[in-house]
Amino acid sequence: MAAEADFLDLVYEAAVDPARWFTVLQRYADMMDGHYASLVIQDQVTGDGRSIETPDEPERHVLYFGHFAGCNPLLRIQDHPARPRVMTDEEKLPKSELIRTEFYNEFLRKYDMHSLLIARLTIEGSKTTVMNVIRSPRRETFGACEIETAGKFLPHLARAVRLAERFACVQEESCGTREMIDRSSHAAFLVAGDGRIRYLNRAAENLLAQKRGLALRNAGLSAMTDALSRRLQGLVAAAASRKGERTSGAMAIPRPGGRRPLSIIVSPVPSDPLSVFCTGPLVIVSARDPDLDVSVSEQRIRDVLGLTRAEARIALKLMEGCDSREAAQAIGISYYTVRAHLARIFAKTGTRGQADLIALLTRLVDHFQG
Repeated sequence: MAAEADFLDLVYEAAVDPARWFTVLQRYADMMDGHYASLVIQDQVTGDGRSIETPDEPERHVLYFGHFAGCNPLLRIQDHPARPRVMTDEEKLPKSELIRTEFYNEFLRKYDMHSLLIARLTIEGSKTTVMNVIRSPRRETFGACEIETAGKFLPHLARAVRLAERFACVQEESCGTREMIDRSSHAAFLVAGDGRIRYLNRAAENLLAQKRGLALRNAGLSAMTDALSRRLQGLVAAAASRKGERTSGAMAIPRPGGRRPLSIIVSPVPSDPLSVFCTGPLVIVSARDPDLDVSVSEQRIRDVLGLTRAEARIALKLMEGCDSREAAQAIGISYYTVRAHLARIFAKTGTRGQADLIALLTRLVDHFQG
């Protein structure tokens, strides 16, 4: 009884201190005599989701949500009515059928998993939160004793998860991101993966008010045409991806009246494993208006970054919103020469692509303006 009371104290501590969930999972696995435990928030229809687990193996996480969540047969077996409860994998699918699936042979066996104890904690539409404990094939499968024990903890775990989600919604934007956006001299938006704006600075408010380049539609950030909006949304989705690497991106948005295009940089906001309770990865969209910027001289770019004259000219054209072909045309050299120069620019600046390079140049502008 004392051990159970200590565990419940730990569960409610984790509701306000997310780092404690790793200890909760380890303690829960020990009490259920399992070797692995996870807390998973997942869409039962699409398989999309996120998790924290112990022992933590990032490769396993990526492999599951990158492929095997989509072919997990346990997600396809629905019990009606769906409700919070404790069950085993065999209640959803006979073991003889499970072991014939790709999910079992290519994923579960790879990580020495055989028997699952599933505590479904919360249900919100098709999204569920479950706590899993796993045993290896060398152990007995989970039975009535473990189901009864887990059932005692179920309402407490569910309550702690709901509290953790509420705290996460308040805290996910308070890690210095807003302060960084406010300090930026450019228009900057903090957006969710669906494009909805969570925060914006004064320059961004002014840019939206002009209605020349970016607009607010249904609480989301969009461009002035459907084609440009789809491209912008694609960059945001890539930066907010929960599958594989979250990538930065860049694009130019034309504007009427002969004004130079807006230069858009989309970058993921770094997250950690405890973001499992957040509503989704966040992204910063920075919009640079070249007509408002204090120019950075070609010589200054060369001095700071160690670029040649030709390389500096190309870098500045990219910063103005040109792509490689437009930069080649503006400077009067071939597209392939621009590509060769870009390879050397990336090597000299330690950047991995045009988006990283433009972000670096933008930081230089901010530094020189300061």
